[in-house]
Amino acid sequence: LGDVDPELPGFGLFDHAIVFVAGKQPLWIDATADSARVGTLPIGDQGRLALIVDGSTTTLIKTPVSNATDNRIAYNIEIHLTDNGKGNIHESLEAKGNFELQMRSIFGGNDHEVRTALERRAKNSFDAESVGEFKVTRKDDFSQPFRLSDEIKNSGAVVTSLQDAAVRLSNGFVFEDLPFALAPQRLTVNEEQKLRKHDFAVQTPYHSEVHFKIYPPADFNANQLPTPQHFETQAANYSSE
Repeated sequence: LGDVDPELPGFGLFDHAIVFVAGKQPLWIDATADSARVGTLPIGDQGRLALIVDGSTTTLIKTPVSNATDNRIAYNIEIHLTDNGKGNIHESLEAKGNFELQMRSIFGGNDHEVRTALERRAKNSFDAESVGEFKVTRKDDFSQPFRLSDEIKNSGAVVTSLQDAAVRLSNGFVFEDLPFALAPQRLTVNEEQKLRKHDFAVQTPYHSEVHFKIYPPADFNANQLPTPQHFETQAANYSSE
């Protein structure tokens, strides 16, 4: 996103108005973001040069910037395998910060709209046939964090046959909010590609975690559990266990 030049006077490049409440802990409010909690600025408003309309103003100031712990989402996914055929999944999540804003926007409609969005998500993420009961925090209820829970039925990612049972676990939930250029399927480098020489700016710092709990059919035992993994860079870390 472009920003104004603090050395160039003029109002022409200011294209958005938000509320600033002075105090020991200044409060910034974007009244156009009806899915945002008071004091939580949308990512597009963060780290921008702003002009406070006040007689004592002498310079532009930066709007607040969130950190990874401010933008957090946690999934709990319980997988129930049946004795034969496709299994079922119970999913719950809790979101805060930018994730909360996104979820309130996506699931802020009436029951029919919410069910349609959940069924589309269940099909894409779990190859599921339908969604049963669900519960979603109302878009305008800011007395609690955003929470969602739903029952996902007949998932093609959870299948039992006569001889074995298989669960397809995905870490896509953790990586799906990375910029497109950093998506796992785009990280392979061939000889014709040039290595990056400059830092990559990630607009939204975030913390994402997924907890899987698997309930196998009777008399079934795990052959081999996935190998724990951990790696970290200066800007990010990932672990699975």
